[in-house]
Amino acid sequence: NEVRKFLNETRELFDILRSELEDRSKEFRRSPGFEESEVKLAKKIALFPLIVNDASKNLYPSAIASYAYELAQSFNEFYQAVSVIGSKEESFRILLVHSFRHTIKNALALLGIQALEEM
Repeated sequence: NEVRKFLNETRELFDILRSELEDRSKEFRRSPGFEESEVKLAKKIALFPLIVNDASKNLYPSAIASYAYELAQSFNEFYQAVSVIGSKEESFRILLVHSFRHTIKNALALLGIQALEEM
């Protein structure tokens, strides 16, 4: 039941992110306003359902641990590369931050690790 709840919440979040990305897909291709780190983070977040599915089919939880580590690295690169608050792309970047928080929290939960709310 916990896994189903998690997958439903994750699916809803990814639908929102996917919709935003589809709306801006042309901008991604031609606008210099999107940083490489934004695109890399969005793509990494979008992989989560596939990673979870593969890990559960193959009984390979370390795939989720590796993914969580790589996701954290991608977020760190994004956060160092761009300003979120006050930027022209603030709403999109805040969406990426929220998507990251939700995804990393769920990845850690699947590993039995409680995510910190703040540091």
